[in-house]
Amino acid sequence: MNVKAWLAAILTLGLVGLPDADLFGAGELAWKLVAMSLVLAIAAILLASPERRQWPSRGEVIYVALLGGVCSGLFWFRAWLVPPTGFLAELQLQLPAVVGWAWPGLLLASLYRRPGEGWRPGSRRRQLGLTGVALVAGLVGFVAYLAAWSLWGETLRPERSASPLHPGAILARPTATPQALALLGGPRELRLAPHGVVFVQADDRSLRPRALTIEGRYPAGLVRDIGHAAYGTRATSSRPAVVRVVEEEDGGWTLQPGVPGHAVIRVIHRDTRAYAGVWTIPTSRSPMPVEEVTAAFAVEPGEIEDDPDGPFDGFYRQRLMLHNRSGEPQVGPLYVLFEPRGSGEWRVLGEGRTLGLEPLHTLYITLRPPDAAPFAPPATDVIRPGARIELSVRFLNLAQRPEVDYGVRILRAFQGP
Repeated sequence: MNVKAWLAAILTLGLVGLPDADLFGAGELAWKLVAMSLVLAIAAILLASPERRQWPSRGEVIYVALLGGVCSGLFWFRAWLVPPTGFLAELQLQLPAVVGWAWPGLLLASLYRRPGEGWRPGSRRRQLGLTGVALVAGLVGFVAYLAAWSLWGETLRPERSASPLHPGAILARPTATPQALALLGGPRELRLAPHGVVFVQADDRSLRPRALTIEGRYPAGLVRDIGHAAYGTRATSSRPAVVRVVEEEDGGWTLQPGVPGHAVIRVIHRDTRAYAGVWTIPTSRSPMPVEEVTAAFAVEPGEIEDDPDGPFDGFYRQRLMLHNRSGEPQVGPLYVLFEPRGSGEWRVLGEGRTLGLEPLHTLYITLRPPDAAPFAPPATDVIRPGARIELSVRFLNLAQRPEVDYGVRILRAFQGP
């Protein structure tokens, strides 16, 4: 068993198959791999012993040809699944670039050693022969890549349309099979439009069903519309009585309101999830029930320390870590109420005092997720399961003693505090 041959094969396959595809172009990894392979191939030829005139054996030719061709085809197919940028965008099938197409085979040939050989190859003639086999195998792998692209490339070529989430941006929508879309891997992020909805039953225009747009953000900046059941995307409502997710004839989804209440729209594509908060209310002024959700969160208080930003002595601050431990997404608006205990010589510097929540005049801070959409109302916020949110709480104690005792309650109140 030639352990060195196995190690060379594993290293080559790892460099071809393990890096994220966008690193080859946007990360400029491709030209670095080409340069490294050329240097190693030339060094192996120059360092090989010129005295021993051995030709590659049949097994060595098959080893380099098979693995080199497969790795070359696999590399270029993966690298061009996303729009090529940087080095890849300029690389064409021209004579000076031939060795670039064959870099996996060159790397394999330069690392291969027979049993008993050290870091220096045993025969220059054999090394030249293996290098030539690697170049031919690389071109064969490139032809295989072109053949695979002719079969699946059209299904991966996107249509162009305007993005509803980003004005002026281009949205790519795949034209064919979910199998072809799966070759790209899962998206890094899902974006939903609308991010959240408030349906008002007294307003006919507000009650119109809303189309749900789902964008997947892939490596190298590729954005695709994957709001279609055929692509493996699923959209569900946590409370269908409040809002239903209806699949249309074209495979897309719309949101249709129901009875008053709140719900969370869950969207799943492969292992990536996104959420949208939805409320259905009778009128814009109708009171909605206040819900206690304190039990859904674990509150982890930090140490109380002097506040360096305080205008004078007596200001303190404390960091609170709130962890959604419920296993379910929590829709907003959520408010953290601070109920004082003890002597009352101190007070929280919150956003304001409650006027509609009991107990009245309690200081509060609005709880919003870090990924809250800009300018989106708190009613559409969704705190993901397992999410951790850090709050910085400031206190004033005129007695200049960091002795603070308070209770924390977390309430969901559509009308606000």
